[in-house]
Amino acid sequence: MKKIIFIVALCVFYAAGSAASFAQEKMPPEGWQHKSFEFDSVYGAGVNSAYRLLKGRKPAKTVTVALVGYGMDVEQRDLTGAIWKNPGEKPNGKDDDKNGYADDLHGWNFLGTPDGKSLNRLSRVGDREFFRLKDKYARYIFVGGKCYTLDSLAQQVMQVAPPDNRAEFDYFRNVVLPESPIGGRYVGVMFAKMVVAFVHDADSALRQKYPGKTLTKRDFEAVYDGFSPDTLTNYFAGSVQLLFMSVGRESWDAVRQFADTGYVQYQQKSYERRLRNTFLGERKYIGDNPYDINDRRYGNSNLASANAGQGVALAALIGARRSNGVGIDGVAEQVKIMSLRVDADLYGEPYMKDMALAIRYAASNGADIIQLGKTNAIYPQPWSAWVDDALRYAEQKGALVVIPMMDLSYNLDNKPFYPMRRTDGGELSNVITVAASDAGGNPYRTVNFSNTALDIFAPGVAIKTVAPGAQSAKAEVGGKGGKQVGVFESAEVIKSAAREEEEGCAIASGSELAAAIVSGVAALVKSYYPKIAPAEMRKLLMDTVTPRNDAEVEKSFVIYNNGVPGRQVKDVFMFKDLSVSGGILNAEKALTEAEKRYGK
Repeated sequence: MKKIIFIVALCVFYAAGSAASFAQEKMPPEGWQHKSFEFDSVYGAGVNSAYRLLKGRKPAKTVTVALVGYGMDVEQRDLTGAIWKNPGEKPNGKDDDKNGYADDLHGWNFLGTPDGKSLNRLSRVGDREFFRLKDKYARYIFVGGKCYTLDSLAQQVMQVAPPDNRAEFDYFRNVVLPESPIGGRYVGVMFAKMVVAFVHDADSALRQKYPGKTLTKRDFEAVYDGFSPDTLTNYFAGSVQLLFMSVGRESWDAVRQFADTGYVQYQQKSYERRLRNTFLGERKYIGDNPYDINDRRYGNSNLASANAGQGVALAALIGARRSNGVGIDGVAEQVKIMSLRVDADLYGEPYMKDMALAIRYAASNGADIIQLGKTNAIYPQPWSAWVDDALRYAEQKGALVVIPMMDLSYNLDNKPFYPMRRTDGGELSNVITVAASDAGGNPYRTVNFSNTALDIFAPGVAIKTVAPGAQSAKAEVGGKGGKQVGVFESAEVIKSAAREEEEGCAIASGSELAAAIVSGVAALVKSYYPKIAPAEMRKLLMDTVTPRNDAEVEKSFVIYNNGVPGRQVKDVFMFKDLSVSGGILNAEKALTEAEKRYGK
């Protein structure tokens, strides 16, 4: 999954995530996310004009925004006065408010260890699911509607009865394996063994048909021409053609030798290399059972993790102190940021349990808005139900949940990412889904999209935000590869690095940034109209977008081949086909309409 992408540092260079530059077009004007098309000819969120509208008025409420994802530098200068403080807790090593979390002054680190350190590397959800289901399904293939496996004793591919739970098998093959690098390598080994078994059978058949002849690729193709009534034969014959390409010769003996001495061994080494670089068993350092939702006494209060920089970047966009001469101006003035860390920075994806408990913590502690971090194409039951239940709990508590829809170029109708509005228990009224747009009113070229699952666009491309020196400590304390070294971060190391290097700013892009702008605008509106319910806030923001319905825009999308996602290509879309609202967040219009609907 992609993270926030930081491109050009103004005071420090700050790079995070797996993608390269945003480079959509030219650099937009600084602070464009606060500008508006009406006054400035850029498709910002109209924050500046919203404040002109509010001039002379005082907010009625301080709004709490919970960031579920990264760590936080609670001493960052541009966030002075904007960090949430737990009113029932004291820094004394005790659980003063009896909520199960000792010293949770500003939030909680669900990746914290008992000795006060912080886990900085997680496994991927796909890999976790692969190892859970590997022994049940990895040995099977389906060809022509029939199920086959390898008889390891006879070294023959044989037809067998399909797995009893076909739905789970399809989930394993079609959802888990594409999201599991280690799973792909393992299945490659299993498949290679089947191909070798086929080569042995083909060798016997060819020598019987052409006794005493030096066999060639042409001889193989004369027998295995792809038109056999046996679909399995055609299937493996195609794979043998790839073996001819691998050996670079048309000699059948060379293919046979490679099959006997190199093919499986190559796949096995590839799997073993990946296995060494696959981080598993991380929860032993935390000390909990990640598959027991009732095991809740874990983590620590250390929020100063290596990915605190990403948390600060989002928090600054939401609530950095305005006009203080430091860093940037946030969207909302009367806001407090609560931090709940569930995501490691170096590698991996959050656990469902951590996400569910973080959402519940936020809702229980009065968060008005909860912004989530990574979404995922894998949402395994029964653990995903914990997240859905937590979202419903937040709905009951009156919290709006803002979810970025990631930047991977998928049509969400073909490949959903979770969590989202629709759940097995029905549609959630308090969830709004967000993707990034640029100053020209175009979608970030790699955003996921859908006119049913994606609600709204908001500024999220080439935005200036805060990039604290804390991020520079990542190289010192982060792990490499699959070695279990550098797995932890020390709060002392992080804070020391942060104070030694001047805090700076950076240009960043990504839908998590767009979500922060939505969270900020929602907080701004909520601070003046505190009685707005989450469902009403979602509708208000979507009803008052800057419309782009009829605009033609270019973006990338993933094409599918026989139901399997393939390469990315570019095409022209109508903006109305990319989201439900067909427009871009507009704070001024939202406040104007809020006054009509909810004013005195």
